[in-house]
Amino acid sequence: MLHLVFKASSLKPLLEACLDNLGPDDDLILLDDAICEARQDSPLGPKLKQKIIEGHRVMALQEQLATRGEGTELLPEIELISYADFVQLVATHSHSRSWF
Repeated sequence: MLHLVFKASSLKPLLEACLDNLGPDDDLILLDDAICEARQDSPLGPKLKQKIIEGHRVMALQEQLATRGEGTELLPEIELISYADFVQLVATHSHSRSWF
């Protein structure tokens, strides 16, 4: 399953719930304000890193990252993807879940 995490009024609990619900073959894309959680100083940084170690792909849209000015602070383990990559990922995963 492909998990898509967007904006939320309570972003940290939402992303934390998503991370807790990742299945063995699940991947995660951070979008909109959720990209801020991919910063090196994010409280959820260690949990994101652990999911990558477990074999999950944790990604952020490069175009959205550029508009938020977060590029230099990003966790190095986060994979930057393009919109074309995003479309490909949605097409190759049999299911997706959006977290708002």
